[in-house]
Amino acid sequence: MSDITATIVVQPYNIEIAPTSPNISITPEVIDMTISTGGIIGATGATGLIGATGLIGATGSTGPIGATGASGTIGVDGSTGATGLTGSTGATGPTGATGPSGGPTGATGATGATGVGNPGGSNTQIQFNNASNFGGSANFTFNSANNILTIAATTTLQQAQEKITANGTGSTGTINYDLLDQAILLKTANATANYVLNFRGNSTTSLNTLMSSNQSMTCTFINTNGANAYILSNVQIDGANRTVFWNNGIVPFTATQSGKDVYTFNIIKTASNTYQIFGSQGSYY
Repeated sequence: MSDITATIVVQPYNIEIAPTSPNISITPEVIDMTISTGGIIGATGATGLIGATGLIGATGSTGPIGATGASGTIGVDGSTGATGLTGSTGATGPTGATGPSGGPTGATGATGATGVGNPGGSNTQIQFNNASNFGGSANFTFNSANNILTIAATTTLQQAQEKITANGTGSTGTINYDLLDQAILLKTANATANYVLNFRGNSTTSLNTLMSSNQSMTCTFINTNGANAYILSNVQIDGANRTVFWNNGIVPFTATQSGKDVYTFNIIKTASNTYQIFGSQGSYY
């Protein structure tokens, strides 16, 4: 078979595309060629002219975003780092307000049984501690019916303390001597005039009420005189004038100048509102 030399020329086509043109699809036409090898290569044909560059077509709209791919596996946690140093302690905050005081008072416990003891001695005998036992003695009694305290003559009374009132007002006028308040009344300031003593229980209790018949009371009044000496001019009981029996029958119408006159009285009640008064005076300077 003889060699066939063929020259194939593809005729160029110029296509103009305007920017306003719609989308254009170009599909080249299929060319079937059969080339047998082994033949003599023919001369190279002349180069064809390059066609003009066509206009760039409009950009098409963006396609939808594809689905997100599956997440990758989580990596292994790294080892825990070393613990850092402890920071310094912050300042102490202010103290909160104090809560309400005390809870409720607990219930009172049951009252214990009342102890029972037997008094010592006989009726009216005053109780005393007799070797850790109740004791009583016929030599020391108290009768509550008539308020009589009795100490037998055979009983030794070592010492008695008497209550004294020191009054800083000088004697003058009527001086109320309250036998419920003291056994001795001392006037520490100088007398300013002659004076009267009025014996009574106190401002609400008469001596007649305080004392029973066949009882006695002993008391002392001490008067202070300056350069002018003033005397005790009268004695009263519950505001009524009374007669006084003075020692040696001497009525003390004199007084001690710049000294003290001490008057002692023993008052005996013989019947209701009936008394015998025994008085004495001593001068001290």
